[in-house]
Amino acid sequence: MNTSHYSWLFIIITILTIVVSFILIKPFITAALTAIVLSYIFYPFYTRLENIIKNKALRSLVLLLIIFSIVLAVAFPIIDLLVNESVTLYHGANNADITKITDYFSKIAGENIDLNFYYRETVNKISTNALTSLSDFIFTLPQKGISLFIIIFMMYYLFKDGDYIVTKFEENLPLRKSHREVIIEKFNKVMYATIYGIIVTSIIQGILGTIGLFIFKVNSPIIWGLVMTIAAMFPYFGTSVVWVPASLIKIFNGDMFNGFGLLLYGIFIIGLIDNVLKPKLISHKTQLHPIIILLGVVGGLKLFGFVGLILGPVLLSTLVAL
Repeated sequence: MNTSHYSWLFIIITILTIVVSFILIKPFITAALTAIVLSYIFYPFYTRLENIIKNKALRSLVLLLIIFSIVLAVAFPIIDLLVNESVTLYHGANNADITKITDYFSKIAGENIDLNFYYRETVNKISTNALTSLSDFIFTLPQKGISLFIIIFMMYYLFKDGDYIVTKFEENLPLRKSHREVIIEKFNKVMYATIYGIIVTSIIQGILGTIGLFIFKVNSPIIWGLVMTIAAMFPYFGTSVVWVPASLIKIFNGDMFNGFGLLLYGIFIIGLIDNVLKPKLISHKTQLHPIIILLGVVGGLKLFGFVGLILGPVLLSTLVAL
């Protein structure tokens, strides 16, 4: 076999190895990317701990314990509140009397409209879908547990060996030094701007949400405002986990003014802030057009889930830099 045959064989083996390796790690790519993003976010805390804990391994372990202790301390009260609210909402929806609404629409239409039938059908479908989603979530718990283990495991070593990994990555980038510096600078700038945009937008949404809850007479508005601030950082549902159920409970209890008022306030005030302010803040910090940021956020969410909220803009900005 001549040299050219050996070269082609090597290329084929390399490509096959890459393909098989990708298939191997594909189920856990999101977990790995999440670990990278979280490590990047918390790495400044790791460096500050150096004055207290010199040993890198122990420092990484302590920081991980602190992070997950805070997450659990925040998550459990919020989950408890949301579960209680969900039960209240379910009972309110089940026992709601919509006769007044039916009579109102019947007068407008000039004929009898049986909204009660469609209402009950809708409530039953929503309940069924909720139970299906819950059973699907429980069914996938083992895989989620593995993903969580991968995140923790990777974060430990990314903290411990972060400097070495980043240095080796920079050295092995197939680019000129000046080009590498531009790419890395752009990456850092967009990562910082995206995290900054998420946090600032969430705080503003939380403040506006608290004001709305005060105006429309929802119990414990400050507590629920804090829940909205945290929930605003997460895609798909965001602050709506608070103001949608709260407004529906008001409506089911016959408080139409405050119920529909909060619903409209949530859609046009709280909801629009996320879609308008976040891309604007990120684009201002990165000097990228808001369209690129918006496409990065939406595309990233669809491709990677929550972590795509940060990775999407980073990838598009890196493309622009390249």
